[in-house]
Amino acid sequence: MALQSSGTISLSNIQTEFGGSNPISMSEYYRGGSFTTNNNTNVPTSGSISFSNFYGGTSEFTFSITSNTQNANLRTLALAAGWGGSEPLICNISSGIYLWSDSTSSAGLIISGTFSGGLTVNNSGYIIGRGGNGGSRSNGYAGGPALSNASSNVTIVNNSGAYIAGGGGGGASSTRGVACGGGGGGAGGGQGGGGVSGGAIGQSGATNGTNMTAGGAGGAGGQSDYDEAAFSGGGGGRILLGTGGTAPNYQYQSGENPKTANYGGNGGGYNSSATAGSFSAGSGGGFWGQAGASGGGKSGGAAGAAISGTSVTLTNNGTIYGTTV
Repeated sequence: MALQSSGTISLSNIQTEFGGSNPISMSEYYRGGSFTTNNNTNVPTSGSISFSNFYGGTSEFTFSITSNTQNANLRTLALAAGWGGSEPLICNISSGIYLWSDSTSSAGLIISGTFSGGLTVNNSGYIIGRGGNGGSRSNGYAGGPALSNASSNVTIVNNSGAYIAGGGGGGASSTRGVACGGGGGGAGGGQGGGGVSGGAIGQSGATNGTNMTAGGAGGAGGQSDYDEAAFSGGGGGRILLGTGGTAPNYQYQSGENPKTANYGGNGGGYNSSATAGSFSAGSGGGFWGQAGASGGGKSGGAAGAAISGTSVTLTNNGTIYGTTV
């Protein structure tokens, strides 16, 4: 709770707000020292110091997220760590930590509620959205947001080597032909059309078992043999950066006509976009923050946003895939 803005302030008041032990000395409470946090800009760092410098002073609360967390609700985590609900809040996301989602309707990191003292998020990890599923005789599905914000006074610092990545859109799947392969799920763990599983944290998506590479990012589209068979698209992975899944190379069986085969599209990867499948085949799923490919008269899924909702103050020294507010 902040110190009063007028009247008498005692050393014990300052100690209660900022910490410390008896005996108390004013010299302990220079800004940036052991106790007085840097948000208290009226307090000097050296030289003359007085009680009036502490009018309205308040301590910051800092906590860290040090384990992989699904649909991380920042306010809930801060309160559990001991935050009082009003003081300035700093959240540090540790290097190598995933804040992730398994639903396109919910973000990997969720910021909501009131932060009257302001909130700063220092990200050194991976904040990622869920990839959209590939279509199955349908449009691809949209990817989900990495970070959703519904609060004011929010600052996001994306540090060097860190990522904020919206889920890739799922690839489309044509309704043409006797049978059609589903489009690959987008980066972020989207399922390939036909139910092929997306990847776990740090893993590629599954393949459909027909010489298809699922890829570390967007899954490849499934292949369709117009006369004979259809195959599901590969699942999207949850790898950063990640390469796109490679379209299948179907091995023809005796009596089949190669001219009727329709090849699936490649999944999107780093510096490459997803591609459409031919005729009745599935199209590839998108890379992080990238739409899935359209094809066969159907549309690829939209890309998930990196940061959605209310505008934030953003400093980016790392990598961001997808739109920001």
